Amino acid sequence: MQRFLSKFQQLRIQIRLVVYYIAFAVVTVAVVVYFSYSQTVQSLQTAVADRLNTVAALKEDSLDQWVDEQQRNAVFLANLPELRSLSGQLLHSDSPLESRETARRELTTLLDVAFQHTTDFQDIQIIDMDGQVVISLIPELIGISQREQPFFREGLNRTFTQTFYHSDLPGGTTLTVATPLLDNSQKHIGVLALHFNLKRVDQIMHISPELGDVSTKTYLVDSDLNVITDDSLSPAQAAALRSSAVDLALQGEQGILPYVNHDGLEVIGKYLWLEDQNAALIVEMSRETAIQPARQLAMNIGIVSLQISIILIVAVIVMAERITAPLRALHETVSRVTRGQLNASAPALVNDEVGALAQAFNSMMEKLRQTLDGLQNQLSEREQVESDLLQFRTVMDESNDAIFLIDPDTSRCIDFNKSAYEFLGYSREELGRLGVIDIAEYVTGLDDWHERVDLIHETGSLIFETVYRRQDYTTFPVEISARMLYYGGRTLLLFVVRDITQRKQSERELRESEERFRKVFQSSPVAISITTLEEGRLLDANYAYWDLTGHVAEEALGRNAKELKLWEDIRARAEFVEDLKRRGSLFNSDDQFFHTDGTLKYVISFHELIQIGHEDCVLSMFYDMSAQKRTMQALQQSEARTRALVDAFPDMIMELSLEGVMINVVPPKGFETVMPSHRFIGKRIDDVFDRAIAAQMLLAVQQVIGSSQTAVFEFETIMGGKPHVMEARLTGSASDTVLVMIRDFTQRKWAEKEREKLISELELKNKESETLRESVAIVAATLEKSEAIDRILQQLERVVPFDSASVQLLNGKMLEIVSARGFEPGTSKIEHRFELIENDPAYPVIYENAPYILYEDIQALVPGFAQPPYDQIRAWMAVPLKVKGQVMGVIALDGYQVGQFSERHAQLAVTYANQVVIALENARLFSDLQAELSVRKKLISELENKNAELERFTYTVSHDLKSPLFTICGFLGYLEQDALSGNRERLKADIQRITGATDKMQRLLNELLELSRVGRLKNESTYINFNELASEALELVHGRLTERGVAVQVQEDLPQVYGDRPRLVEVLQNLLDNAAKFMGDQKQPCIEIGHGGEENGEPVFYVRDNGLGIAPEHHDRVFGLFNKLDPNTDGTGVGLALVRRILEVHGCRVWIQSAAGGGSTFFFTLPIQPHPDSVI
Repeated sequence: MQRFLSKFQQLRIQIRLVVYYIAFAVVTVAVVVYFSYSQTVQSLQTAVADRLNTVAALKEDSLDQWVDEQQRNAVFLANLPELRSLSGQLLHSDSPLESRETARRELTTLLDVAFQHTTDFQDIQIIDMDGQVVISLIPELIGISQREQPFFREGLNRTFTQTFYHSDLPGGTTLTVATPLLDNSQKHIGVLALHFNLKRVDQIMHISPELGDVSTKTYLVDSDLNVITDDSLSPAQAAALRSSAVDLALQGEQGILPYVNHDGLEVIGKYLWLEDQNAALIVEMSRETAIQPARQLAMNIGIVSLQISIILIVAVIVMAERITAPLRALHETVSRVTRGQLNASAPALVNDEVGALAQAFNSMMEKLRQTLDGLQNQLSEREQVESDLLQFRTVMDESNDAIFLIDPDTSRCIDFNKSAYEFLGYSREELGRLGVIDIAEYVTGLDDWHERVDLIHETGSLIFETVYRRQDYTTFPVEISARMLYYGGRTLLLFVVRDITQRKQSERELRESEERFRKVFQSSPVAISITTLEEGRLLDANYAYWDLTGHVAEEALGRNAKELKLWEDIRARAEFVEDLKRRGSLFNSDDQFFHTDGTLKYVISFHELIQIGHEDCVLSMFYDMSAQKRTMQALQQSEARTRALVDAFPDMIMELSLEGVMINVVPPKGFETVMPSHRFIGKRIDDVFDRAIAAQMLLAVQQVIGSSQTAVFEFETIMGGKPHVMEARLTGSASDTVLVMIRDFTQRKWAEKEREKLISELELKNKESETLRESVAIVAATLEKSEAIDRILQQLERVVPFDSASVQLLNGKMLEIVSARGFEPGTSKIEHRFELIENDPAYPVIYENAPYILYEDIQALVPGFAQPPYDQIRAWMAVPLKVKGQVMGVIALDGYQVGQFSERHAQLAVTYANQVVIALENARLFSDLQAELSVRKKLISELENKNAELERFTYTVSHDLKSPLFTICGFLGYLEQDALSGNRERLKADIQRITGATDKMQRLLNELLELSRVGRLKNESTYINFNELASEALELVHGRLTERGVAVQVQEDLPQVYGDRPRLVEVLQNLLDNAAKFMGDQKQPCIEIGHGGEENGEPVFYVRDNGLGIAPEHHDRVFGLFNKLDPNTDGTGVGLALVRRILEVHGCRVWIQSAAGGGSTFFFTLPIQPHPDSVI
C-alpha cells in the first residue's frame, strides 16, 4: 500500500487532481446514497411506529368503548321496572307457582326482545342467589350451576365484567357482564348475566376505515396463546401463533420491535398487554413493505449521482490541464530553490491568483533571505504564545454564552468571543471600542463600575442578574458570572454573560398559567379536589367541593380520608387506590356519598392519577346528579304506578266515531284472550250490542260531542247465559271521537244485596275472634309444656261448647291422652293410651291430611261409640295439632246431643288449634333449650377439666422427657473422655447409663402413644364375658404374679359387658400389674377380682389387693399422668391414667378405696349395652 501511495504521489498534479475528483465523487455518491437510505429507513420506521401506535390505541379504545357499552346495557336492562318486578315474582320462594311460571314466560319474552335488538348477545341469563340458572335463552343451560364462576361471585355485589375467557356452557371464547338483580324493594334476588359473542371484536380487530391497510394485521391473544375471535377456524391456528412480541406482551410489557412472526415473515410489530381485557394486543406490518420506499429512493439517487459525476469528470480533466500549467512552472522554480538556488525566481505566466502567487513567492524569497537569521529565536516564543491563544480562543468561540475580558480600570472590552458581539448586534471592531458602561444598564459611570470591581475583588467571584442594551437600544435580561483573571501579565475581569430572556419568559408564562388554572379551578361548577394517593390527605379543593360535601376548608384541608369519613369502609378505599394505580384513571357514573348534614348525594365521579412534586396524588371531579337522580326515580315510580293502574283497570275501553264505528278497543283485564281487540276494531256498535243498547249508545255519543260533557247510563245484557248489569261512561276524546268505558256492575249489585248479611256475620265473627284471641293468649302465656296442654281445653270451652274433650299426642303409632276435661283418663274404662288403627275416627286427620273430622251422630257411623263407656257421646269432632306441616296430635271434642257441633264450630276449633300449637311448640323448644343448656354446661365443665389435664400433661411430658435427655447428653461427654483415656470399665458403665436412659424414653413414648390412641383408634365393640377378660389379663401379667407369689381369686359368673375387648383387657392388666407391684413385704399377697352392685344400671367391678395401700389424700393423684407416689419404683406413671382414659371413652368411671397399709380396692363400672355417652 505504501509503495502504491508513493508511486501515486509521483504522478503529475493533473492526473492526481482527476483521480482525487473521481474518488471524491464516488465517495460523495456513496455517502449520499447511504445517508439518504439510512435517514429514509429511520423516517419510515418512525412513521411505521406512529402508525402502529395509532392503530393499537384505536383498537384498545374501541375495545374499551365496546366493553363499557355492554356494561351500561347490563345496568340498564337490570334496572328495567318490568324485569325487576318479574324477577321478584320468579325468584321469591313465597310467590305462588302459577305467578312464578307466568313471570318465567314473560321474562323469557322480554329477554328475547332485548336479544333480538343486537347481534352482540350470545346468551342472557338470570341466576338465583344459589348460582343456578333459572332463565336462559339457551334452554339447555337452565338449571346449570354458575356458582363457581367469577362473574357470579362478583356480580352479587357490583357490576362486573369477566373479560375474554373460554366457557363450556355457551361454548367457545366469550365475554360476560354480570350485575346485581334487585326486586322493587331494592332487595338482592340474584344476578343478571349477559354473555357476548366476539363478532364485534372481530370487526374491531380486522376493520379499520381510518387506517385501512392490507399490510397491517391485528391480533388479540389470550394467556394460553389462543386467538380471541368469533371465527371458528382461527383457534386451529392458535398453536402456531407464537412470537417474541406475543411472549413479551404476555409478560405485561409493551413496545415496538422487529421480529419474525408466526408465519415466518420479518415484521415490525407493536405489542402490549390489555390488563382490563386480560389479553395481548399485537399490531404488525411487513418489514419488506415498510422499507421498500427507502430502497427505491436510494437507487434513484445513486443513478442520478453517477450520471452527473461522469459529466463532471470530463469537465475536470479539461480544466485541470489549464489550471496546472502555471503551477507546473512554479513547481520548477521551487525545485530549483530546493536544490539551493535561492536567487531563482518564478515566471508569472498568468495574471491571476497563480501569477500573484509567483510574485509573492519571489518577494518572499527576498525577505526570506533577509530575515532567515532572526527567525529561529522568535519561533519558539511565537509557538508558545500561539498555543495559549489558540486554546483560549477555542474555548471562547465554542461557548454559547458571551465571554468578555474586561479592563477593570476603564471597563473596556479587551477581548470577547463570537457570541458576545452577535447577541449585542455589534461587529467585532465596534464592540472592541466600547466598555461595560456602554452596554450594561446597571453601571451608570466609572465610579459605579469601580464599586462593582471592588465587590468582585472582595468575594473572588460574583453571580448576578441585570439588563444589557443592544446596538438598536433594545434591552434583554442576562445572568453574569464574574471573577478576576490573571492573563498576559495583567489582572483582568472575566465576564460570562448568558441571555435569560427565554427563562424569564417561561417563568412569567408559568405564573400566568398557574393564575389561570387557579381561577378555573375555583370558579368551576364541578366539585374538584386534590388528595394524596396513599392516605387520602386533602390538599386543595374548590368552592363547589365545599358546597357539595358540607366540609369547611379551614377544618378539612390537611386531614386524611379516615378523619373526614369520606369512605364508609377504609378497605374499599384501598381497593380504589390499587385500581387507580393499575388503570391511571377511574370513572363512576353512579357514585354517591353523604353530605355532612346526612343527606345522600348522587354524583358522577372522575379520578385521575397525577404527580405533584415527587408525590402521587389524585385529582377528583364530582358532578352533582342528586336532583336528576330524584327526578329519574320519581319518573320511574310514576311510570310504574301508571302501568299498574292500566294493568289493573277492570273496564272495557272503546274509542267510537260519530257513526258508531269502533276505532280502538282495550279489553278488560283478564279477558285479553277471550275478547281480543282485532275482533272489534272496525265494526259498528250495533254489530256488537243489540239495537236498543246501540241506539242508546249512539244517542249518548251525539250528546257528548254536542255538549262536551260526560254521559253515563246503565243497561242490561246477557253474557254466558246470565243477565249482567253494565255501566257505560262516555267522554269526548277529540272533535269527532268519543271514549267509552264499560264496567260490569253485576257484582256490585249483588254485593249491595249481600252487604247487610255480611255485616251481621262479621259482627258475630269479630266476637268469636276476640274470644279466640284471648283464649290463645292465655295458653301462650306459659312456657311449661304440661301447663300449656292443661290450658288448651280450659280455654277451648269458651270458643266451642263441648261436654267432654281430650288432647291426644302421637307417639309412633300410639295416641296418648295427655289432658282431658269432663272425664279422667285411666278411669271409667277409658284407656289412657291406645293404638291408632285405620278405622279409628281420628285416622283421616292424622294420616290423610284432613282439615278436621265432624260427626253429627258418631254412633250411627262408628258402632264402637254405642258401647260403654262411650255410649253417651253422640256428636264428635277432631282437629289436628300441626307443627311445620307435621301432625303431632289431635284435639277430640265430645257432645252428648246429636248435631251439637256445626261446620262453624269446626272452623273455629281448627283456627284455635293452629294458634295453640305454636304455644306448645314454644314450650317444647323452651324445654329442649333448657336441656341443651344443661348438656352444654356439662360439656364446658368437662372441657375445662380436659384443658387442665392437658396443661399438666404438657408440663409433665416436657419434664420427664428432659430427664433421660440430660442423662444421655451428660454421659456422652463422659463417654468421649473415657474413650480417649482408654478406661474400658467406665466406658462400659457410661454406655449402660445411656442405654438405660434411651430405654426409659422409649418406654415413656410408647405409653404416651398408647394413651393418645385411646378414643382415637377404636376396635369393634362386642359383648364380652367378663370372666374371659379376667383370664386373658391374668395370662398377660402371669410373670409378675409368679415372681411375687401373688394368689388371685376371680368371682364366678361375672356379668357380660359391652365394649372394646383389647382396651378392657388393658384396664385389667394395668390394675393387676399395679396391685402386684405395690404388695410391699406382704407374706401372703392376694388379689381379688369381683362384682359388687350397680351404678346407674351398670355393674360395678373391683380389683382388691392386700398390699401397701394409698393414703386418702393421694386417691385423686394416682390417676394423674406420670404421677408416681414412689419415684424409685419402675414404670412411668402412665398405667392408671390409661385405665381412667379407657373407661371414660366407654362412658364409665373408676375410683379407689384405700388407706395406708390396708390394701387398695379399685372400683369401676362397665356398660352392658351401647352407651349414649361413649365414643365406642
